[in-house]
Amino acid sequence: MSKFFHLTQENKKKKRVSIRNGWIIYIARRILLCLVCMVGIVYLIQINVIVVRGYEAKLLERRINELKQSNEKAELVLTDLRSLDNIQKRTEGLSLAAYGKVNYVEPRGNAVAVR
Repeated sequence: MSKFFHLTQENKKKKRVSIRNGWIIYIARRILLCLVCMVGIVYLIQINVIVVRGYEAKLLERRINELKQSNEKAELVLTDLRSLDNIQKRTEGLSLAAYGKVNYVEPRGNAVAVR
């Protein structure tokens, strides 16, 4: 009886070990599956962030080009308004007197007016 009893005990131990190994493998596979899913989700999020930043950069480049064109138009208008012909046309309606020769007063010596 001891010989058979001993063999049955060994078989039970082997079954326990094999069941434990089965559970360990099952749990390890589940953990690995969860890790793969998490890495996939993180990858998708990063790709989405990169795409959004690229789209925003494209929008900003378009805005820069629009502002450059607007700036060029404003500079052309400013140049036109500063031109001598335009200034003369605008001053004609103001009834300003024309000036002749300008005489500048030169100081004599170190004389300064004092109160």
